[in-house]
Amino acid sequence: PQWADATLSFMKSDGYKVASRVRTIPQQTLVLWGRQDTILDVKYADRFAAEVPNSRLVWVEECGHVAHLEQPQLMRDVLFEFAGIAGVEQAE
Repeated sequence: PQWADATLSFMKSDGYKVASRVRTIPQQTLVLWGRQDTILDVKYADRFAAEVPNSRLVWVEECGHVAHLEQPQLMRDVLFEFAGIAGVEQAE
């Protein structure tokens, strides 16, 4: 319980300070953003994607801040498609 509070506090304090460096990312970048993210406000998604060269923003619907836990199948499919991995079988 205290880990979540400490993590949130650290992020809100601008602890990582990477904003000035994201413009230098040379690789194609996939930006996945949970539509219901309450930790990193959704209003920042378009701005973040615009500042990262060669990026593509994908909204993850019905999802907060941890898309890999909240929408794992969607995450798998989007990541495999981005990586060019064909033939992903859908889990049923």
